[in-house]
Amino acid sequence: MEVELSRAEVVFVGRVTQMAIETRSEGNYRYEVMVCNFVLAESLKGISSGKKTLSVFTRMADTACGYPFELGQSYLVYANEQNGALETNSCRRTKPLTQPKQEIAPINRFNSDAKIEIDNSGKQEAAQIRALLLKKK
Repeated sequence: MEVELSRAEVVFVGRVTQMAIETRSEGNYRYEVMVCNFVLAESLKGISSGKKTLSVFTRMADTACGYPFELGQSYLVYANEQNGALETNSCRRTKPLTQPKQEIAPINRFNSDAKIEIDNSGKQEAAQIRALLLKKK
């Protein structure tokens, strides 16, 4: 977590309120991105105080590590600036604040030793980030 926190320019907790697909280009290369608007619940790193909303994009293709955001869901987001906009992907620590139980149940059923904890609302990781940032002050 500390490594990803140091690499991320922006870290926040927020809820997706709007999603839109856009086509972007870099030279001759064109690709689609999902632009997600968030209402901020908490800024952990890199966002000026008083900011209430934020947009982040992720590539649409799974092969480009696009993150599967869902409208109305809340997330702990790690993002960096790319060409003037914030970007995240599935290779970062971005995660939903509540893991769906159906994704965890099959693992527990086949491996009784597996202890997978559902982190309700990402509070543990957000608390760890706050503690790390306070230590650095």
